[in-house]
Amino acid sequence: MKQGNKWAEVQSPTNQNERHVKLFKKWLEENLPDLHERVKDHIYPIVIFKRAKWVKAKDCSMPVVIGGMEAVGEIRKVKGENICEEDINLIIEAVKNAKPLDHEEWKRKHSKRKEEDEKRYQVTTGKTSSGKMYVRILGTKEDAQKVAEEYKNQNYTISEIRQDKKDKNVWFFYYS
Repeated sequence: MKQGNKWAEVQSPTNQNERHVKLFKKWLEENLPDLHERVKDHIYPIVIFKRAKWVKAKDCSMPVVIGGMEAVGEIRKVKGENICEEDINLIIEAVKNAKPLDHEEWKRKHSKRKEEDEKRYQVTTGKTSSGKMYVRILGTKEDAQKVAEEYKNQNYTISEIRQDKKDKNVWFFYYS
C-alpha cells in the first residue's frame, strides 16, 4: 500500500478485510445483540482501491473494485433484503459513540485460558521500533503455542513462533 510517497508492505488486503468483518460482527454482537441477529448475514467484505486502475484481481475470495461507483455496482448485485435505514442509523450512532478498544480488557474478556495456565507463564505485548506488533511469552513453547492459538482465534495473523536468542525460556511471535 502507498503511504505518502512510500510503499508499505501489507500481508494481504483480503485477510485484513476478512478480519475487519469478523471483528465488526463481534463488536455488533457485544454492543447491539438484537441488531446483530438481524444484520449479521448482510455484512460482508469488499476491497475498494482508489485511483489504482492498474490493480488486477482474479479468483479472489471477495469482490475487488476500483473506486466508489464500482463498489455501488458490486453491492447492487447482492440479492435479497437490505439492512433497513433505521438499523443503519442505529449502527452509525453506536459507532459514533464507541470508546477506543482497551486491548488488555479485550484480551481478558475473550481469553479462554484457565487461571492455572495464567500462573504458569507470562505474556507481554509490544511494538518493535519498526512498528511490528509482538507477543512475548515467558514459559514453554507449548505455552507460546496456546497463546498463538488464542490470537488466531481472535482473527489475528501471526508469524511463526520463535525462541529468544538470549533467554531460552522466552518465545515470541509477531501479529497483525
